[in-house]
Amino acid sequence: GFAYAHKINNEIITNDTWPDQIGPLKTNTALQYDKNFKNVEKWGFPALAKKPKKSNGKSKNQTASKPVEHFKLHLSNIPDNEKPVLPKGINYKKAITDYLKCMGKLIKETIAARWPNVRFMEQVSIILTVPTGFSDQAKAIMRECIYEAAEAAAVYCMKVLKEHNLDTVGTNFLIVDCGNSTVDLTTWQLLENDQLGEKIIRASGFCGGVYVDKEFLAFIERKIGPTVLTLLQENRYGELLYMVQEFCKKVKCLFTGNKEETIGRR
Repeated sequence: GFAYAHKINNEIITNDTWPDQIGPLKTNTALQYDKNFKNVEKWGFPALAKKPKKSNGKSKNQTASKPVEHFKLHLSNIPDNEKPVLPKGINYKKAITDYLKCMGKLIKETIAARWPNVRFMEQVSIILTVPTGFSDQAKAIMRECIYEAAEAAAVYCMKVLKEHNLDTVGTNFLIVDCGNSTVDLTTWQLLENDQLGEKIIRASGFCGGVYVDKEFLAFIERKIGPTVLTLLQENRYGELLYMVQEFCKKVKCLFTGNKEETIGRR
């Protein structure tokens, strides 16, 4: 996702308009390439959420190529067998770069619609946040894909502290950044002159949204069996992805953590 603000009126506006989507504050890390995996045809939500059509029994209702997903996990230090397998001819750097190109195009269009006379390359500063658990090597790779990377969550939280009259020097606050691949924890202290000091070593775990999706598929596997799930993945992959996205939209994103909303794993 992304947000933007003007330096004079510093109201932060979070984008909620995406291809084929209005409302969510972020979109999926996914790309749909052409059959040769050269050009991006769809990105974000539309790359995954293809509503299944009624079949006459002669068609497998498949897209020309499977979506490329979760490629950002290749920057992490998780075991290689837990990283997504990418199609032949696609490496994770290309996927990240292609995704950022699509995102960048949308950002430019959004800024131009808001401020028609803005000179984007001269007047707009871009801050790209990265998970706190990323290594220096991973950050360097991200810089190959986009000009610079930085962390802005704590600066935003300073504004929220002021809104709630908690902007006293010495105030400590915890940032819990629940992303698609990681959940990052950092503790900060508000210092004099609106400066920030990090209190402890950052903690990061690979337990973000994609792992919830994996658990949902594991739940389905326990219900229908591994053989049937494998057949779905091989022959009805688009429909399976659509089901996962419906789960995300109607269950995962609405979940508040209340015990009455929780069911046991079976």
